[in-house]
Amino acid sequence: MRLRSRITALVLGGVLVLAAVMAEVSSRSLRDAYERSARAELAAIAGTWEDGFALSDLADPELMQERMLRLRELNPHLTEVTVAWHDAHGRPHVAGAGRPAGGHQVALRRAVGDGDVLLDLHYDLTALDRVRRTDSLTLALIGLAAALALGGLVSLLLGRTVVRRLDRIRGVANDLMADALLEAAKDPLTGLLNHRAFQERLAEELKRAERAGTPVAVVSLDLDDFKAINAALGHAAGDDALRTLATALRDELRAGDVCGRVGGDDFMVALIDADVGVADLIVDRVRERVAHHGLGVSAGIVSYPRHGTSQDELLQLAAGAMYWAKSHGKARTFVYSHAIDFALSAEEAAERNLRAGLVNTVHALARAVDAKDGYTHSHSQRVAHYAAELGRALGLRDERLEMLRTAGVLHDVGKIGIPDAVLLKPALLDNVELAVMRRHSELGRDIIAGAGLEEIAEWVLHLHERFDGGGYPDNLSGQEIPLESRILHCADALEAMTSSRIYRPGMAVDSALGELERGAGSQFDPHVAAALIDLVRDGALLTDRTSARSRPA
Repeated sequence: MRLRSRITALVLGGVLVLAAVMAEVSSRSLRDAYERSARAELAAIAGTWEDGFALSDLADPELMQERMLRLRELNPHLTEVTVAWHDAHGRPHVAGAGRPAGGHQVALRRAVGDGDVLLDLHYDLTALDRVRRTDSLTLALIGLAAALALGGLVSLLLGRTVVRRLDRIRGVANDLMADALLEAAKDPLTGLLNHRAFQERLAEELKRAERAGTPVAVVSLDLDDFKAINAALGHAAGDDALRTLATALRDELRAGDVCGRVGGDDFMVALIDADVGVADLIVDRVRERVAHHGLGVSAGIVSYPRHGTSQDELLQLAAGAMYWAKSHGKARTFVYSHAIDFALSAEEAAERNLRAGLVNTVHALARAVDAKDGYTHSHSQRVAHYAAELGRALGLRDERLEMLRTAGVLHDVGKIGIPDAVLLKPALLDNVELAVMRRHSELGRDIIAGAGLEEIAEWVLHLHERFDGGGYPDNLSGQEIPLESRILHCADALEAMTSSRIYRPGMAVDSALGELERGAGSQFDPHVAAALIDLVRDGALLTDRTSARSRPA
């Protein structure tokens, strides 16, 4: 009897220790799950905020403060939201909402964009801690009840009861952790799957479709003119537009379909066991719903395995078809076709847009250079016109002519880096000043190449090379000089000679043509110079002075 009592005591003690350990492990697991969930939500909040962020917003501290207040209102567990940055003068600025809270909380500090911007978010875990403590107490009581029940039995029933109770404890913990992980997988603004969760679900569905031999339609959707909505109506209106599209998608998709917000205004859908026709009908219904709110949606559709079997390939082709739809009128759907090369990824589209923005910036710099001198404010435009007409006479194709015209517009952009004291000096430059001025060729090359126009950049670099090798910057001669550079050289020289400057009046056209003839073979390519002279003398190319001379008094 005493032995049985000892055995019972040992069993009961072991069960109590085991119950305590399980309760502690489950409690820690819950705590870790809550913290991971909070950090994942903070990362999603920061990503959403960054998608709608533009460096121009920093010029308006009141707007930044308003965005901080709205961000905290949308996320009640955020106790403090702060954005810190330095303006163009190096002065620090801070916009924020809320204040630090005591107790258990997690924080996320994240650099935003390419500027000196820091987003600081603090997430209060007090409410979650209360739930965790309650759950931990529940687990402890369950473990104690199991121990008491098991302690009274030293038989097979005891073992079965222990296993059953412990399984129940694990089930409670797993359910709680599953709920926390499910919340971490959601986009906080729309409630749809976030980028990572969508990718994981799509991978699972593609594997299932491969085993079953069923199709999957992958759809990329994008809100049209989303940036314009943000700019004109504010980020709150942009958030409402995203939620409107998310609601339409949830209502129109079938049970089992997968949908996620994968970027700022980019959504992806996987339609399970559906072909292109079904996908097209669903997208049309979604488009009709959001149209009632004044919104447009562009979409691209691909089909597994018809168009591809790789997940990355399907996503790229769907995004390419969607960008094709946007570039051909918006508010429409394109289905990928092997016969049409429109597969442009989101990264490629972003790079193309960035390049377009850089080219626009370079053109603006070129206009700024011309505007510095009232005597030459249209110089680059005239050089571009002369060069294009000369190139046409020399047999260049249309594509090269347009590039040549662009080179003429941009050929002096490097002068933006030349001091005004040298650039606008009303007298001849000395040797030091001349060396400074000649740097504009290389500066122009670097600026234009930075916008992705590498070939045009090389033409501009060698515009001031001489046919006899006495030019700069590389002392090239003859055919070593690109033909387009030789054309630009003659066009620039004609425009410069016939235009008035601060330090001299413009030369008569006949005199300028005589200078071109005298410089042919030394300064200028003789063939190019002769073609330009013929154009002007035949009246096929009118300079400002020939146009003025032909007008009646």
